[in-house]
Amino acid sequence: MTFYAPAEPAASRQASEWEADRPGDAALMRKLAAVPHAIRLNEPEVRAKVENTITAAEQAGGVPVFLINYMPGSDCQQVGAAGMAAYQEWLKGIAGQIGQAKAVVILEPASLVKLPGTKDCDLEGSPAQRYQDLRQAVQTLKGNPATAVYLDGSQDLWPGTAVMAERLIGAGIDRADGFFVNTAGYQRTQKAVAYGKALSACIGLQLSTGKKGCPAAATVDPATMPHFVVDTSRNGRGSWAPAKHYADPQTWCNPPGRGVGDRPTTETGEELADAYLWIARAGSSSGRCRRGTDGEKDPERGVVSPEAGLWWGDLALERAKNAVPPLR
Repeated sequence: MTFYAPAEPAASRQASEWEADRPGDAALMRKLAAVPHAIRLNEPEVRAKVENTITAAEQAGGVPVFLINYMPGSDCQQVGAAGMAAYQEWLKGIAGQIGQAKAVVILEPASLVKLPGTKDCDLEGSPAQRYQDLRQAVQTLKGNPATAVYLDGSQDLWPGTAVMAERLIGAGIDRADGFFVNTAGYQRTQKAVAYGKALSACIGLQLSTGKKGCPAAATVDPATMPHFVVDTSRNGRGSWAPAKHYADPQTWCNPPGRGVGDRPTTETGEELADAYLWIARAGSSSGRCRRGTDGEKDPERGVVSPEAGLWWGDLALERAKNAVPPLR
């Protein structure tokens, strides 16, 4: 399977700005822009965007990857029934525009990490309601059998394999195509795959036994183990371990010296790993990284970082230069 590479205007614009004086850097930006990456759907009206993407992907002979990140309450605020009903109608519009075309949907990153009713979110909230909302979302999107839908699997140690397995079962992993791991994360592919396999086995065990927990010595029926995909957009150099001491190192926040990772592919060499994908944007800032200091500047970089989600040319170039394997 070949994934669709949508336009990356920010990287292309950056390349044009550097073309005359920095041709080598410009060339790297063009290579970065050419890599297939997820199309983010997080605005009230996205039907035209989805329709145009499906048309362009079919013409290019690739499969688009959509990142849906619009669920009310994802910021751990209370949500009324009307807001969630509107969200489900919004999803129906997306499903209608995808139609019978092939597509991959990454459904609501962090929706099972920042779970209502847990310490990572609103303790007064309801996990059961979040599970129901996700199950309904999966059902809507899977109305087209050619749409592959993956649920939030977080990453190793957050919140823990057995707990994550319980949450995925609650959210209807048996109705989805699998789960995704390492979204916007820096864990190397090998480590992320190992976590994905452990989580898959844990889910299979809990589905088979109806019990919580994941004893290491337990035997798991492979038929009960869900598949997964891995975000490799930022993990080429692995996680960052700061040499300096910070009150809050924020190792996830624009860590220096990182690089883009494996290119998107379905040829993973792992039976349970359906694909490596670029779910996050390689050149987007994580926000203001103060690392526990009082100033506005990132003490590691000596500059004020752009706000979260904004393109940062210098960060993109750093990750392109540090790509593993190199961008070609």
